[in-house]
Amino acid sequence: MLHALTNTLQRHDITYEGRRHERFEFDEPCEVERWGKQYHAVTRNISEGGICIDVLGMGSTIFDAEITIRLRDYAPFVAIARWSYKRTFGMKFTDPIEKNPDVLALVEQLRAA
Repeated sequence: MLHALTNTLQRHDITYEGRRHERFEFDEPCEVERWGKQYHAVTRNISEGGICIDVLGMGSTIFDAEITIRLRDYAPFVAIARWSYKRTFGMKFTDPIEKNPDVLALVEQLRAA
């Protein structure tokens, strides 16, 4: 029974220290928009599933708040806040990364480095 419970509790799709996707350090300025107001931000890391950013002046936000991110000259993309602490936000992409070829190429480039 203990073996069955252990197998039930283990999630086989999670890797990289309990996360689904490997994180890549990525420190670059960007802009974010929430409720029509724009803020300066800096990325911390990125993965196939989302991005971590420090946002200046926005404060923390509610769980699942949608935020538009403008990175480099890429088309803006939307992510939802999964967590926030002070000015740092863990964001999950709303669309699969395959729908944003620029971000996908960036993650692949960081992986290859």
